[in-house]
Amino acid sequence: MELIRCADASLAAGEQLAGTGMVARRWLCVESRQQWGHDAIATGFPDDVTAWLAEVDAKVLAIRRPGLRERLTVFAATTAEGGSTLRHLAVDDLRELEDVDPWAAGEEVAGPLFLVCAHGRRDACCSRLGIPVFHALEAVAGTERVWQCSHTGGHRFAANVVVLPQGATLGRVEPWRAPELVGLLGDGRVPLDVYRGRSVYDDVGQVAEVAARKAHGLDALEGLRAVERDGRRLVFELDGHGRVEALVDDAPSLMVTKSCGGAAETVPAYAVTLA
Repeated sequence: MELIRCADASLAAGEQLAGTGMVARRWLCVESRQQWGHDAIATGFPDDVTAWLAEVDAKVLAIRRPGLRERLTVFAATTAEGGSTLRHLAVDDLRELEDVDPWAAGEEVAGPLFLVCAHGRRDACCSRLGIPVFHALEAVAGTERVWQCSHTGGHRFAANVVVLPQGATLGRVEPWRAPELVGLLGDGRVPLDVYRGRSVYDDVGQVAEVAARKAHGLDALEGLRAVERDGRRLVFELDGHGRVEALVDDAPSLMVTKSCGGAAETVPAYAVTLA
């Protein structure tokens, strides 16, 4: 029996990217030099470091890249509307992190930082599609700004790219688009056709955000701000377009294979009315 590849199944089902991005306002990206199992955080670090990371109030990602470096790399990011920050630390031992505040230590660096999910032990599509995108982005942006990362959620949308500190999640990225992505994100903009959403919003907020952006062709990340929310009703302030109200409703759900080789499952779908 032929293995069902989740990325192909999701695309064939017409599943939308909007509303599927990561949700986080604080990030801690920690270099791992151990082999990743299905859970990269549990298997990619010494046990005491894993225990400490489990208590961190942030989205924790394991990161890696080919090549030997003398010290371990750590990135700490804060994502916020109107201003996001990214800090870099280099440590000899990850246990040093227990005695510092990563969001205040190290040096502030300019983004964007590209994290490409290549977590093949979690799902085959992540490594099959993610690694070529990692190499393509690396060739354009350079080695310091592009890393492979652990599970970002939604491997059926591979290749997945998380961009920090802006908190933008991209899906179904193809290697040939690397120059375009580096140029756009370097200018604080996103390619709307592969945009899953910004991490400052939950799934409903991201669905509304993406719909408002597409309706007005607004790709500038800081050009949109949520100014009001009541359940599934959101009001955004859009640069050059004033206020836009978005009402999110349920749409007929889809049956999608969420993981390679798995059975099809029901996933939600949404419809947005703009005013």
